[in-house]
Amino acid sequence: FFYDDNGNPLVLSTTQGAPAAILSGNLTPMGSVTIQTSGNSPSTLQGWALLVTENTIAGSAVFGIPVGNLYAKASCPLDTGSNTQFGLPFDGTTAVTGVAIANSWLTAPLAVGVTVYDLSGKQLLTDTITLPSNGHTAFLLTTRYPQLASQQGFVVFSGSYYMNVLGLRATGTTFTSVTPIVASGW
Repeated sequence: FFYDDNGNPLVLSTTQGAPAAILSGNLTPMGSVTIQTSGNSPSTLQGWALLVTENTIAGSAVFGIPVGNLYAKASCPLDTGSNTQFGLPFDGTTAVTGVAIANSWLTAPLAVGVTVYDLSGKQLLTDTITLPSNGHTAFLLTTRYPQLASQQGFVVFSGSYYMNVLGLRATGTTFTSVTPIVASGW
């Protein structure tokens, strides 16, 4: 299932056939499949995907952004979506940090608490982000929170229910994913 930021089905052209918001198929034991979007949209599309299976499955998602004449790619492991709290380090002195959050479990809005700490553990700010059912958001920390420019620290995202979080880190020449730390009781 592909969803846009507002939780609506997102129709994508992929290597799996006609444009669709839902793909289905079978994967044999120890088998693999590669699904790639065509990349021919006139504008950048943003959203998230949900994989539903009756068995155990592992995989990774690869995504990218154009950087001049090149295409920078990063990958991240598939997330079970069964966590409510994530931590993400950031360093606004050497790079920009992006965050993507998906409401992957509820058919209702999801409240996500955001608490940012500096390197000494001092709380810098708090916020609440509300995502619609099946909704998604992505932002640069310093765009949403300009006071974090030239800061280093740790961000804790606490959901009112299960969610998915991914970090992205970029400099002028690099682009990579950052797997958030999963824990509870922070």
